[in-house]
Amino acid sequence: MRIISAAEVEEALDFHSLVEALRNAFRGGIIAPPRHHHTIACGDSPDATLLLMPAWGDDSAGPRHAGGKIVTVYPDNPARNLPTIMGVYLLLDGRTGEPTALIDGPSLTARRTAAASALAARYLARPDAERLLMIGTGKLAPYLIEAHASVRPICNVLIWGRDRGKAERLAAKLDRPNFRVAATDDLPAAAARAHIVSCATSSHEPLLRGDWLGPGVHIDLVGAYRPDMREADDETIRKARIFVD
Repeated sequence: MRIISAAEVEEALDFHSLVEALRNAFRGGIIAPPRHHHTIACGDSPDATLLLMPAWGDDSAGPRHAGGKIVTVYPDNPARNLPTIMGVYLLLDGRTGEPTALIDGPSLTARRTAAASALAARYLARPDAERLLMIGTGKLAPYLIEAHASVRPICNVLIWGRDRGKAERLAAKLDRPNFRVAATDDLPAAAARAHIVSCATSSHEPLLRGDWLGPGVHIDLVGAYRPDMREADDETIRKARIFVD
């Protein structure tokens, strides 16, 4: 069985290729049962989550591959200087069930998630979209910024986060000629000017408000994965056409 590291995942999965691969996968014969979602009580710390995500090919001759991702989400990990999301992907031979590869889960998750957002933007965002607002400064933020820039002519990015220092450090890391990235404290003004707004947070209260948004803006809501989490308010949803992957 081959073990594929985070560095190998990063090198192999450029966003142009990955977005196209996901486009074909979403259209084609893939069986992806609902993921298993389990809560792990952690005493005085916030509850953690264990996610189990299986999938395999839908082929009359039998799938070439099957597999499953096992991911944990521990909200307090950043205080321990650890990633919030950790896990692995186990790839199996679809004909025999033999394990063929164990793939680094966080890097695969980050690139796949960002590529799915970019795929949606390729269909739903205005073709001339050049201004992106990134709400959130965690693991996914740089991937979402790069992914959206791979499908639209993004050249101006603003990053907002509760921790201004983290937003500034991320902006400095991504800023380059012809691709201006800066931190902002003025979330309403940034949202009002954005062509694409991408949110990747664990917020329990809405951060994005519909009365800030102009017509034609594409909203990419990534972070909320439980019923008690939300990133956008009711007015945002009322004004929108909603697409779910």
